[in-house]
Amino acid sequence: HKNADIVDELIRIGRGVDIGTNLGHETRRSIAYSLCNLSASPSNLPAIVELGGLDLIIFLGRKGRKDSDGASSNVCDDNDCADNDLTASLATIKKIAASNPEYRGHLVSTGALDIIDLGIKRRLDSCGQQAVAAGSGHQRPLLVVELACSIMYLLSLNEHNKVSMLEHS
Repeated sequence: HKNADIVDELIRIGRGVDIGTNLGHETRRSIAYSLCNLSASPSNLPAIVELGGLDLIIFLGRKGRKDSDGASSNVCDDNDCADNDLTASLATIKKIAASNPEYRGHLVSTGALDIIDLGIKRRLDSCGQQAVAAGSGHQRPLLVVELACSIMYLLSLNEHNKVSMLEHS
């Protein structure tokens, strides 16, 4: 399958890039977005999951978090950029979780719960600040929170994930 070869090459390059530099971060970020875009075709999902693309997609959502090598995962300096990265990461995670029950365990073991947690906390914090600034207690539905809740539901359909989800919280 030609696209599997492309996905494999993107993942290989994304993993090999030096994320200790801005250029390396932007390269990995661009590759993660490429994987998110390629996930629009259901036929690409097996290659993305089975060849190890989940860690790059999860990398995209980590604003201010540290990777295992100690480097910051997201080079975005402005919140809009980081929010877009987080939203793209969560939307792709949701698509993968909905596509195949077998992928749900991969998502949990790769760190999707951290991204979901980060998304909910960041959005609820910013929503509370916006409501206070506007003098209103009314909060509009937020895409990131909706995505996070949908993913949590999908992941909880896997019996093995339930324990991991409880331990994570």
